Parts: sequence; C-alpha cells; structure tokens
Amino acid sequence: KMSGEIPTEVGGLEKLTMFWLYENKRVSGEIPAEIANLVNLKSLALFNTGIEGAIPDLSNLQALEVFKVENCDLAGDGYMSLYDVPTLKVLGIAGNTELTGSLEGIGKLTKLEELYLGETQIGGTLPEEMGNLVNLWVVKSPETGFTGPIPGSFGGMTSLKELNFKENALNGPLDEGLGGMTSLVNVDLSECGLTGALPESIGNWVNVEEVHLSENSLTGALPESIGNWAKVREVRLHENTLTGALPDSIGGWENVEEVHLYSNALTGALPDSINSWTKVEEVFLYKNTLTGAIPEAIGGWVMVEKVDMSENSFSKDSGLPTSIGMLTECEKLVFHQSGIGGTLPTEVGMMTKLETLDLSQNKKADTGGKGLKGEIPAEIGMLGGTLENLVLFDNSMEGLLPTELGMLEELEVLHLQKNSFTGNIPTEVGQ
Repeated sequence: KMSGEIPTEVGGLEKLTMFWLYENKRVSGEIPAEIANLVNLKSLALFNTGIEGAIPDLSNLQALEVFKVENCDLAGDGYMSLYDVPTLKVLGIAGNTELTGSLEGIGKLTKLEELYLGETQIGGTLPEEMGNLVNLWVVKSPETGFTGPIPGSFGGMTSLKELNFKENALNGPLDEGLGGMTSLVNVDLSECGLTGALPESIGNWVNVEEVHLSENSLTGALPESIGNWAKVREVRLHENTLTGALPDSIGGWENVEEVHLYSNALTGALPDSINSWTKVEEVFLYKNTLTGAIPEAIGGWVMVEKVDMSENSFSKDSGLPTSIGMLTECEKLVFHQSGIGGTLPTEVGMMTKLETLDLSQNKKADTGGKGLKGEIPAEIGMLGGTLENLVLFDNSMEGLLPTELGMLEELEVLHLQKNSFTGNIPTEVGQ
C-alpha cells in the first residue's frame, strides 16, 4: 500500500542490487533518471504500479538482468536503451499501451531468456537478428504492431518454448527455417495474416503441445510431418483455406485433446488412424468438404465431449458407425448438413451423457442423398437423464415414433419435421 513518487535520491544507493516496488498501485510519477546511477542493480521490478511517462536512458546499468514494468502507464521507446545492456535476461514491458519503438538492436541481448511485449504499440518488421537469441525461451507479443514475415532466422532460437504473436499484422508464408525451433511447446500465430502452405519443417516441433495458427489465410495440404507432434494437446488451424486430405500420420497425435480444423476446404475421407485419439475431448471438422464413410475408428474417442462434423459431404450410403456407442462421455454430437445416410444405430442409446444430437438436413440434392432413413430406435429413451436437443428434421426417416420419446425428461427441443413418420404422436411424449 505504498504511495507517492520514487525520489531522485534513490540514485545515491550505489550498492543496491534489487529494487522492487511492484503491485503498489498508488506508486506514481516517472522513473527518475537517477536510477541509471545504480551500476550494481541486477533487478528492477515496478510492474502493476502507477508509474508513467518515458523510460529514461538505462544503458549505464551494465549489471541489470531483470527489467519488469508491465501494466503501468509508460510511453515512448526509452526501453530500447536496454538493448545495450548485455547482461539482461528478462525484459517485461507488456500492457503499456503507449509504448512505441521496435526490436531493432535486440540481437545484442544474447543472454535474454524472456521477452514480454504484448498490448503495446511496439512494431515494425521482426529483425533477422532475433535468431541470435539462442537463450530465449519465451516471446509473448500479442496485440502489438509487428508487420511482415517471420524471418527464417527465428529457427536459430533453439531454446524457445513459447512463441506468441497473436493478432499482429504479420504476413507471408511460414519459412522452412522455423523448423529449427525444436524446443517449442506453445506457438500462437493466430489472426496474423499468414499465407501460403505449411512447411514440412514444422514437423520438427517434436515437443509442441499447443499449435494455434487459426484465422489466417494458410493454403495447401497439411504436411505429413505434423504426425511427429506426439505430445500435442491442442491443434487449432480453423478458419484458413487448407485443402487436401487429412494425412494418415495424424494418428501420431496420441495425446491430443482438442482438434479444431473447421472452416477450411479439406477433402477426402477420415483416416482410420484417428482411432488413436483416446484422450481427445473436442473434434470440430465442420464446414469442410470431407467425403467417404464415417469410420468405425471414431469409437476410439472414449473421452470425447463434443463432436461437430456438420456441413461436409460424407457418403450418402452410410451413416453413423455402430462404434458411436463407445462415446460415453460425449455431450454434443452434430452431423447437420453432412450428407450422411444410413440408419440411426441403436448404440446411440449408450451415449448416456449426450445433451445435443443434431443429425438434421442430410438430404442433398446435388448427390441424390436422402439423408437418414429408418426408424428412431427405441434405445433413444436411454438418454432420458441428459438429452435436451433432438434435431432430426429434413431426412428420410420413417415408421412410428417410439413411445420411449416420453422417457426424455430433460428434452427442450424436438425437431422431426420433413421426414416420413407415420401414426400418432405417442401420448407418452406429453407425460
């Protein structure tokens, strides 16, 4: 609960090695220029305070290792004087929305380990010299002003574990040289304007756990090499223009929990190798042009909670596989406008956590597909404790409605129109 300004007299503490005032919101004013007299200072931490104004020239602090001033009200490009402090290991200036400047000259900080720049106006092109930062293990710079391509020299940052330039104005394709970042664990380059095909070299990211490249303009097929991501937990490549079939190698994602590939132009059949996704919780493949039958292999998704493959072009002659009954943790299953046919398997009754079942609008005039056929199985009543939405309209289902519909005590939405059901609505539905 300290308050007030940092006195200029602090510059007289010549033997001071640590100066921490962080998390004191009522500490205000500017960083006094006299701070530069503290030639033995190793750590300066003023983050989450009311410090404001310009950062003075601090190039005289030749022993400084840590400079953290995140989430203050600092402005200008005074932090760039720290590029002449070769001992610096941590540079944290994120959350100061009036900071400007660039990274030109940062290549001199060969001992730098952590770099935090997010939510500032720091920008310009990313310099080739960043490849010199062989000790850097984290770069977090979301919502800044960087432009142009990511240099292939970044591959020289062999210690880098986290790379985040989310929501910048980068462009161009990913360079083959980026495969050199073999220590990467988390990469987020979503909403960056990236173009072109994914290079084979990204398969060298063998330690990666999260890959977020969504909402760009990436094109071409997924490289076979991504099957090397044996540790990956999250793959988010949605909202690009990726084409071609899913490579069989993605069966190597044995630890994957989230697969978001929706809103692309992917084609071909789902490979049987996806049976290995035994830890997957979300699979979103909607708005593609996937074809073929839904494979029995999806029965391997024993932990899955949400599956959405709507708006595809799956085979009109086959429907959901009987292995669907293995998805006992599934809460949402959507194959809306997916082109599937066949009958609704009785095994759906084994999905006792299901809240939404949407298999609607599977008639397709362009392929002659008539959607689902046959009756609603009586086993639907086994979902009485959870099912809230049963959406089967615009198919070719027929026969009597099962009395077991009355067992769906949690049901809120029931859409069965545009089918060929006969007989009366069971009185049990209203009980």
